[in-house]
Amino acid sequence: MTPALGTYALDMCPMCGGQVSRNGVCLSTTCSYEGGMPLEKPKAELQKRLGGSGAELAAMAVVEMIGLALSPFTFMISGVIASGLNAAYMASKDMDDGKLSLSKRFTKRRVVAVDTDLPISNKQAWIRNAPYIGAWAFAMLPDPFGMLGLMLVGLMAVVDVGMIWSDPRGRRLGDRLAGTQVIDET
Repeated sequence: MTPALGTYALDMCPMCGGQVSRNGVCLSTTCSYEGGMPLEKPKAELQKRLGGSGAELAAMAVVEMIGLALSPFTFMISGVIASGLNAAYMASKDMDDGKLSLSKRFTKRRVVAVDTDLPISNKQAWIRNAPYIGAWAFAMLPDPFGMLGLMLVGLMAVVDVGMIWSDPRGRRLGDRLAGTQVIDET
């Protein structure tokens, strides 16, 4: 029997075989078991998550547009710098418990490891954002490859929105790769 979202990994008491409640306590009146492990955290509020991530992506798009607009006057270096800044932001935003993530700070969300519910490691943060880091790095290349990199960023954003919306835990591609989940702070 698979536990429902938000229930505990132990749906049967290991001591008496009785049913375990949502908070991990055996419901049998003759048992004293109180040690269920959380199976899943609830999905972060969808509007806040998509709104915050959308604003963050829009800000990166503005940086990219400024770089591209200045490119003819800077021998194309400003576009490379803009894409590099976006790649660096994606590489570092979730490190150290998301201190640099503007969307998570303003919408009061955080990223946790699925298996421990603890803040993610810097390695998990990097893996979580690796698809975007790669796409922004690809955008640093001369055209037509740079434009393909920008299209990749847009395509990944669309795919991630679909995954966040449809996944019961709200996990996007990077979350699945890194074993992470975004949750609301309590």
